Amino acid sequence: MTRSNKIVLAALAALSLSAPLSALAAPPKAKSHSERAHEQYASGAIASVSAQEIKLSGGETFKVAPGVRTASYKAGDKVSVRYTMKDGARLADQVMINKN
Repeated sequence: MTRSNKIVLAALAALSLSAPLSALAAPPKAKSHSERAHEQYASGAIASVSAQEIKLSGGETFKVAPGVRTASYKAGDKVSVRYTMKDGARLADQVMINKN
């Protein structure tokens, strides 16, 4: 093998090792049509909030899905909650402040 072939081979090996490993990771799972069809929304003022549960003043109670942060919300905030029903309970996977 000639010296220039070795250099080219070494450069190709270095480039292949420097490829981001995130390219090998599975893409985030897209929600299926049936999962999206079961999403529901509720709006209202927060009556009480914790890391595990949100209660709206209208009486709706939501368990908080893993990864949803509730620390910035307080009683009285007007919010919209996206949720699905899971094991007979409302599971909130997104909570957004209503600016109106």
